[in-house]
Amino acid sequence: MVYPEEMQWKNWFRFDAGRVSYMAFEWWVMRHGLAVLAFVTTPAGVPFSSQPMPVGIAKFFDLTWLGAPSTGSWMLPVMILLTILLGFGLAPLLGAAGLLVLQTAASTFTNSQGGGGGSHHSTNLVGLMLLGQVLACLYRDAGALRRGGWRGLLAVRADDWAWLRHLLRHPTAGFRRASDAMESSAEAFRSLQIYTILQMMAMSYVVSGISKLWRSGGSWLSETRNLPLQFEKNRLNEFHDTLLMPQQTSTDVMAAWIGQHPTMAAMLFGGGLFLELFAFAGLWNRRTLACFGLAIITMHVVISDLMNLGFLFNKIALLLFWVNVPWWIHALCRRRGLKLHSA
Repeated sequence: MVYPEEMQWKNWFRFDAGRVSYMAFEWWVMRHGLAVLAFVTTPAGVPFSSQPMPVGIAKFFDLTWLGAPSTGSWMLPVMILLTILLGFGLAPLLGAAGLLVLQTAASTFTNSQGGGGGSHHSTNLVGLMLLGQVLACLYRDAGALRRGGWRGLLAVRADDWAWLRHLLRHPTAGFRRASDAMESSAEAFRSLQIYTILQMMAMSYVVSGISKLWRSGGSWLSETRNLPLQFEKNRLNEFHDTLLMPQQTSTDVMAAWIGQHPTMAAMLFGGGLFLELFAFAGLWNRRTLACFGLAIITMHVVISDLMNLGFLFNKIALLLFWVNVPWWIHALCRRRGLKLHSA
């Protein structure tokens, strides 16, 4: 029985970090998903007129120009245009950079209002992913400039458009490995973009894990016994928002369990800390990336249920870029096809 190379067990432990070649259909799904995430996480007009407690870049720049309704007339059309440019690969650097600027500015302006416990970071990962694509595009362009000057830069832009025309004429090229120089160039560029985005995502989790240890003086796990206090804080926040006393939920049951079994709770939450600190290990190859992706998504689901922290965008991003379901479907279809052929 013959299996595709991707499905052979001997390749499950092969070190492929930075050497994975992605097919066009994978990047098409990922890129459109990232474009939609960037669009959804960027408010087209923030309902504020001042920044009383500036954070981040708001400490250096006045972001009140983003306040609604003045931005409503131009920001939404601009965002739609940038989303199309990024999603369809027509101008990936312009689309990613434009959405990155708008998302960062709008989120920072929102977080500069004070109150509510400070800044919210539910969309930070999307911004880092956009930054990863911008860096990958700039890296490719810098190489082109170094080799051929402005003509080299124009040449790679022409190659991008030639690839899009080639893909329209030969759609099957999106579902196979590169077979000529043009396809090889396009494959190398999209693989560079994807790997850079993956590194930015892994970095965000590693930094999160390190910050937990740093800010707690290394005692983060031992302080899990105090988590019931955070659960109670979330419950009271909901009460003051709605003036309706929340009914007992699984969170209350979990809080009681943590109070009764602090050591086991430390072991449970220690697993999540381990995933964050060693998220970079997921980049080893496609298989480890999918395993780490599913594990971190599970971590987010548990946290969502316990602490009312959704992290919806993180889950979607991990599903798109780490688990990469379309590739697994493609690999299984190839396996099935080769099994039928060998029979």
